[in-house]
Amino acid sequence: MMRNYEMEDGSWDMDREHADYEMAELEAAGNRLAALEKKGICTHGSCQERSADNVKYNADLAPLKVGEVLCTAGCGKVFANHDEWQDAHFAFVGVE
Repeated sequence: MMRNYEMEDGSWDMDREHADYEMAELEAAGNRLAALEKKGICTHGSCQERSADNVKYNADLAPLKVGEVLCTAGCGKVFANHDEWQDAHFAFVGVE
């Protein structure tokens, strides 16, 4: 859909045009996240590794084996170790 950003006085409404572009970029990013999450890919950046004694601070870690990593940002995905979580996170954010 083409929008007319020309104002009544003949000037160009750059603020409105930029806002539309920004919203389109945000919508595309949200669609990308939703597609990845639908495939079961963790798109979060927060995790906690299970150690021998940190269960007393976070009961969510109790079912994990020592060394496993839990996404703590909502999806609850469990990774075998911190390296596996970091590889998945870097692949998601585009770091090689």
